[in-house]
Amino acid sequence: MNSEDVFTDEELKNKCVGEAYFLRGYNYLRLVQQYGSVVLKLTPSNSVERNFARSSEADCVASLVSDLEMAYELLPEEEFRGKGTFTKPLAAHMLAKALLFRNSERNSEWNTSFKNADLSRIITLADYVINERPLATDYRDLWNWTGVDSDAEMLPEILMAAQFNDDASTAGRFRNRTYCYFPAQYSNLPMMTRTVAGGLDFQRLRTTEYGLNVFDKENDSRFWKSFKTKYRVNRATANNEHGIENGDLGIIYIVNNEDDTRFDASVLGTGSYTYVDPATGKVVPNVYISYSNGEWVGQNWGNNRYVTLSKYEDGSRTAVKADGQRDGVLARTGETYLIKAEALVRQGNYQEAIDVINELRIRSEYSAGDDRAWHTDGSQAANGGLDEPYDAYTNRNSYYESLNIPETTAASSLQIGSYTNLPAVDEAILDEMGVTGEYERMLHFILNERSRELYGEFLRWEDLARTETLVLRAKAFNAEANGVKEHHALRPIPQSFIDGVLNENGSNLSEEQADALQNPGY
Repeated sequence: MNSEDVFTDEELKNKCVGEAYFLRGYNYLRLVQQYGSVVLKLTPSNSVERNFARSSEADCVASLVSDLEMAYELLPEEEFRGKGTFTKPLAAHMLAKALLFRNSERNSEWNTSFKNADLSRIITLADYVINERPLATDYRDLWNWTGVDSDAEMLPEILMAAQFNDDASTAGRFRNRTYCYFPAQYSNLPMMTRTVAGGLDFQRLRTTEYGLNVFDKENDSRFWKSFKTKYRVNRATANNEHGIENGDLGIIYIVNNEDDTRFDASVLGTGSYTYVDPATGKVVPNVYISYSNGEWVGQNWGNNRYVTLSKYEDGSRTAVKADGQRDGVLARTGETYLIKAEALVRQGNYQEAIDVINELRIRSEYSAGDDRAWHTDGSQAANGGLDEPYDAYTNRNSYYESLNIPETTAASSLQIGSYTNLPAVDEAILDEMGVTGEYERMLHFILNERSRELYGEFLRWEDLARTETLVLRAKAFNAEANGVKEHHALRPIPQSFIDGVLNENGSNLSEEQADALQNPGY
């Protein structure tokens, strides 16, 4: 940006300078979301600098909004570098997101003068993105990954992604490691062993009761297209008494409802061999349920047994612990709808917000003829991307075993008639939190819908922090989050940065000066 006069081609200059503005605006947005006010450094350093002061959060946001405005003006609509190019629709999405951040509760002490103009601008920007970069036809398309540069990575809905491939010379240290964070442990269960197709089961991020129950699991296909609930046996014991062979059902997570009285948790679990697979008539070695006689037992099996988010599975790896090669989605049009809906809520236009959510929900409904028990995820890349069972991977889910309803190929509906009559799953969540006012109900409804659409896409903490709902929702829906406090809405400034800052005369900071650089509570 400081050397744009070196360009002789005006079109190329606009593209490159637009990319530079986008990168700076996007990264400052990430910084401010995480840390609040930060050092605002807008000119290059030509020598060592160790004297820094944090700018106000309002100034930081104004700067990043200006950068994203410039990116929006300069970047072209087409992906001129191929998939992964920064484009005008991406800049519009991030600008709308930045404006929404500015108008969120976290910034209420200084954002009042921006609200009317910002909220209207968000809606205009979102409409542009939605028109230019439409949703994938089926929610499954986003996660039906069959290998490097497959169709799932080329969808117009994907506005921004961290690019990865199978070129060893560009691998870096770890490539994409998200494939190993979500899987529950299966490799130490009877009849099972760890493989590429089964996944690298590091169990760092587990689902909660809220995470399962925020979905209408009968009608909302997003749940069954986001989670894996079955594994095939891939290490059958020879001549075992149950006649179990490789390829039989080895693990099933039955995601049943609270009013389901079919199961006794005491006779299920690891190595239980009591539940019979309706498809084969054989017992299943490992069976885990969510509820037993009205009691949540989903966490009784241990922190390493839970329903696994399958959005990041990567069967293209050359070995179990080899590097991941699939792109990491960072922004998509599905979120743009939610940004627009939230802006409408903040304007008080609640029914219009519902209408936008209904548009988004259409592609999450089952269509007539759909097989609701069909599952796909990126593990299929281990078998060349073929949509068929392989090793521990199965293309079936536990829809019918979980819901205990007759098989159907009818279409489903997720449409909401009025903001005054929200879906039952949402009303239950609102009741749990004691939320009553129209604005508060609708804001929390949007947060619920963000869970359903964006589950596991690394946005949740930012959403709860900016809306000042982090403590309320964490304590309401996560029994292990009793240590969460209001100051956790900001991350701590790294101590290594504070230790490196000097006064303008080169002297060390006093203890008081160093404390002033740190966020409250740390």
